[in-house]
Amino acid sequence: MAKTAPNFTPQLLISGTSRAAEGGETFDLYHPATGAQIGKIPLASPADVNAAIAAAVLLAPGGFILGGLLIARAVKKRREAKGE
Repeated sequence: MAKTAPNFTPQLLISGTSRAAEGGETFDLYHPATGAQIGKIPLASPADVNAAIAAAVLLAPGGFILGGLLIARAVKKRREAKGE
């Protein structure tokens, strides 16, 4: 795996606050040109997704619509990750 910046831990950014994913799960990140694994990214739990949606609804005009899109995307990614 490629080296990353020292002391760098990818986290979720929800409502302007950086935090770890609730469940602690991650997925591998691959370089698109080489296919080499270059890191791990936090996998948001349903609670993380709900927190992001709540923040979007409160902070952004049209946030309610964005919230629905975030839910759909998160559900799709979780199903794909589980092979459903």
